[in-house]
Amino acid sequence: MALESVAVMQDQRRILSGLLEGVGFNGADFEVEACDAGANNRVLAVTVGRQTFAAKWYVDSVEDNRDRLNTEWNFLNYAKTLEIDCVPTPLSRNTAANVALYDFIEGSKIEPRAVTGRDVNQAIDFFCALNDPVALSRLDDQMVPLPNASEACFSIADYFHLLDGRLERLEVIVPDNDIDRAACVLVAELKQQWGVVKQGIVERCDHLGLSPELELAQAERCISPSDFGFHNAIKKTDGVLSFIDFEYAGWDDPAKMISDFFFQPAVPVSHEYYDCFVEAVMSSIPNSEAARARIDLLRPVFGLKWCCIMLNIFIPQWANRRAFAHTKAGLDELKARQLSKAEDALRRLQSLCAQFTVSL
Repeated sequence: MALESVAVMQDQRRILSGLLEGVGFNGADFEVEACDAGANNRVLAVTVGRQTFAAKWYVDSVEDNRDRLNTEWNFLNYAKTLEIDCVPTPLSRNTAANVALYDFIEGSKIEPRAVTGRDVNQAIDFFCALNDPVALSRLDDQMVPLPNASEACFSIADYFHLLDGRLERLEVIVPDNDIDRAACVLVAELKQQWGVVKQGIVERCDHLGLSPELELAQAERCISPSDFGFHNAIKKTDGVLSFIDFEYAGWDDPAKMISDFFFQPAVPVSHEYYDCFVEAVMSSIPNSEAARARIDLLRPVFGLKWCCIMLNIFIPQWANRRAFAHTKAGLDELKARQLSKAEDALRRLQSLCAQFTVSL
């Protein structure tokens, strides 16, 4: 083993030892095992005697300055203040090393096409608990305030800028091979479809007398887990879910939270649950009729956004984060897989976009 690798492992164990001291294990022997993590971060199972913890190393990138560690840490403390128990417990952290320790949740990932009505109801209960007005009123005023969720938009104009930016970032793809050339073709299709949808939204806003620059009032926003879906859930043997990964969490537009929940492609949620999910979310939002109209207005935007997200693997910065997380699949394999998902998603969007852009 190279001396550099040995030094890295020794430094890692020193950091983990410090985190364990924070939960009362001073100088204890421990074992470390890599977990199957997400696309951005590195997760280790740390076992001391019969107790196991999860150590999460957050990606640190000069291109992405989001404070992932503290966003997740503060969100989880917020949830625990509300006595929500379907999330990990934050135990100790080392902000200099960009790592935190949580309790380890035993269970299994939910497979695609295996989502049940009970699962959806648990997700609804989690969201409603986060936004319960009575519970919110009891919170300590001294608690660290939650930030806006990642890519939170509170006006229609903000969504225009968001999608314009995502499409612009995809223009860096260099068509050096067949898979990259196919991605460039799809990006061009996305841009063309987005131009039609954007014009349709502008016309609809004009017809309704709604300014695209008008921002949602604070009371009409919600606290969102962000990146909310069953790809970020662990199912225990009794069927009870625990939700994980809140590094993008915070205040958000309910329209974005709902649409992301159904458009995320990792563990798709059947649209047979859409109406009951929306109805439950609307129960905690004032002026729910206007909120529902906003959701319907913006759905094509979120669908196209997720097509762009699926193509992130073609952007060098994002591919580097995959490497940090120790993703097993090779880059070419990931590109082919994500391109196929994005092409399928765009095909499924065609009818929604076509219905939306019918002349008023």
